[in-house]
Amino acid sequence: MPSNTFFEIEKMQAVYQRRLGKEERAHVHTYYTIIFVIEGAGTHLLDFKRYALLDRQVYFIAPNQTHQIQEKGVPVGWAIKFSEDFLIENQIDSAFISDINLFREFNASPPISLSEEVSGSLNSLANQLSVMASKPKMKFKTQTLGALLKLFLIECYNACVLPVDPDFGQTSTRMELLKQFKGLILENYQKEHKVMYYAGQLAITPDHLNKTVKSLLGITAKDYIQSILLVMAKRQLLHTRMNAKEVSYTLGFAEPSHFAHFFKKHTSLSPAEFTKTYNA
Repeated sequence: MPSNTFFEIEKMQAVYQRRLGKEERAHVHTYYTIIFVIEGAGTHLLDFKRYALLDRQVYFIAPNQTHQIQEKGVPVGWAIKFSEDFLIENQIDSAFISDINLFREFNASPPISLSEEVSGSLNSLANQLSVMASKPKMKFKTQTLGALLKLFLIECYNACVLPVDPDFGQTSTRMELLKQFKGLILENYQKEHKVMYYAGQLAITPDHLNKTVKSLLGITAKDYIQSILLVMAKRQLLHTRMNAKEVSYTLGFAEPSHFAHFFKKHTSLSPAEFTKTYNA
């Protein structure tokens, strides 16, 4: 089990060989993970969304996200893991992680596809990280790893940034509102499911909140709240010993029947059928 402050980097091919090529089960980590695929084939399940595993990709996995890689053959690339305490120790604060928007606690985003040039640059940084991590008595080792990791993240961020919006001022205001909305949901989703509640906390109308979320995420505020409830329900059903009734109360549903209806509406499976399918 990793310590509170830790950083690890390993080649994907070493991870694959350690498993003897056997398929891993869907699982969660309490730390951040970056999967940098230089060459690969297969699929990657991230918070119950399945993506094709392809050459020159980077995946960002936040703590507590469900994650499973199914390779077809030996992959080439890097697995980088680090704790939140490692970030804090290296003055990489939560605002930086939030602003680059690469790690998302819910609603996993597709991987970043890289150009050959950017992939080569990231591979060079990963090699430097690996060399530095292997030096047991190096002075300022943690600070060096932190600086290289931050460069790696910035390079990834720049690889996926869209051209500057001519209405950047308005976009920036909307992004700040969205950030506040997401923060409120993380604090209150276990008891508050209504758009009106979150709009009231933000001192705006539900219509304004819906339009803002829709303009940035392509879905309504209600859809976003429900997507978080659904992901949390799946995680708890799969990774805890709670039954559907217990999960329903944990997530703030008045009755287990309401939760069962909600879950089946969005997945076409009952909670029991979902658990059985993934455990199989």
